[in-house]
Amino acid sequence: MLWFSMQLLSEEKIDTLIKELQIDSWEIDSVKKRIWEILGDDEDVHTEIIKRWYKKIPHIRRFWIHPEMWYRDYVGVHQERISRLISSLQYVFIACFWWDEFRFEYAKGFAAFHDDTEGISPFWDIPTPIKMNLSAESTRALHIIEIRCAHILAHHAEIIQLTPTENEELPEDTIYKRSREAKTVSLVDKIDGFMSCLHEVLAGNTSFREPFLNYITIFKSYLEDWNPVIKALTSLPVEKYLQEIWDTHVGDDTPPKSYEEAQSRIKELEELNDIDTANIDTYLYAREFFNLQTYIDLAAKVDTFLENPVEHTAESVLTEDYGVPGYMVWKRMIASMTGIQVGRHRLSGIKQLTMKRN
Repeated sequence: MLWFSMQLLSEEKIDTLIKELQIDSWEIDSVKKRIWEILGDDEDVHTEIIKRWYKKIPHIRRFWIHPEMWYRDYVGVHQERISRLISSLQYVFIACFWWDEFRFEYAKGFAAFHDDTEGISPFWDIPTPIKMNLSAESTRALHIIEIRCAHILAHHAEIIQLTPTENEELPEDTIYKRSREAKTVSLVDKIDGFMSCLHEVLAGNTSFREPFLNYITIFKSYLEDWNPVIKALTSLPVEKYLQEIWDTHVGDDTPPKSYEEAQSRIKELEELNDIDTANIDTYLYAREFFNLQTYIDLAAKVDTFLENPVEHTAESVLTEDYGVPGYMVWKRMIASMTGIQVGRHRLSGIKQLTMKRN
């Protein structure tokens, strides 16, 4: 028996969805077969789908709709970035929502679960602009399939230990993003995608002008729809999340009261022994990482970036933010990686940022 009746998700509705998703004609039969496998009740088939996905993760391209990506991105390394960003920004989440109000373990579980749900979908990773242009009927059909994927994954895969209530909440939260944690992680996910586009645009890749601007459109909608979460993440006083780290390293009661003051005082800390100033610097930049207005304002600069390309070198990726502080948070996090599988390559963080690989 099918998980959903033909009346709820008919062949006609699936045909319309496939057409709106712009699936290539040669793929249509294969996609339909996968849809009915997902909607069916054969657990052996579901287990095999999940096994195939985990095996393919490092090799599945992101931005596949754009064939010319100079610093080609893949799902596996993207998942690693999101995990590391969430961990490195945890003090920001604490400062915004406090431990008792922000479920950090749930956020980490959501981050892993989100991409895996897309991965076992018959459509894989659908570009956001295509999703945004779906009709209401096709959006409902897609949600039915995505929720089914999420429930299958929750049933078969041991992602992370959550409470029974959270395990029930997670599948639909993956699709509708109702919780504060889901909104926050989704924001990190979209900023990561935007940074990949910015990296291409700065290098002069004109193919990424459109996706760069698409992300800016998404950020504008986030400012409207998720205002309380966005406001919390972008209006932090620096001292609120620096107080603890400052006390630990310096032992005084006068943390910096502004981004500029903190930047200048970091130079003093670098002269002390055994001080991890990189973490402090990350916290300072973190407030800017969530500043969507900064990214929105870059729309006016995209053509200037493309007309004046830069070379991504081992030196520049660690020193140049091109007026976008959040970009430095992203690059420094990647630079800390060692030996990550990126498609057919195994690359250090610096190589990920500097070696062209379409």
